[in-house]
Amino acid sequence: MVAYSCTYNKKELPVLANPEKGLGNGNSLPDSVSFALHVLPIFKTECATENCHSGTKPASNLNLENDKAYAQISNSYRGYLNTVQPTNSLLYNLLTTDGSKKMPPNKKVDQKQIDLIVKWMAQGATNN
Repeated sequence: MVAYSCTYNKKELPVLANPEKGLGNGNSLPDSVSFALHVLPIFKTECATENCHSGTKPASNLNLENDKAYAQISNSYRGYLNTVQPTNSLLYNLLTTDGSKKMPPNKKVDQKQIDLIVKWMAQGATNN
């Protein structure tokens, strides 16, 4: 049995009354969020950039390039996803924190993109 723990600066996270609706500000989200169509493009433009989560030595050993992203982000030992409470996931916290572990480090991901990721997790975080 392998066990590990991960700590990070957890801030007060919003609770979604209905994760299917997302947190958005009136911009509707698709009924079904696809990893390939909706989430992967976010990782590609926001995360799998030069000197970040791509290449032979990706940051935090997390490669989010097209062919590796799903296996890397969904690996249960890494703890990035929480399909029961998506806003309590490490991935959500990294995308929404203002702290030193904020991802991406030099800008903020668009709220609609975050909402898509939250809805994808709420729908089971499948490789669809």
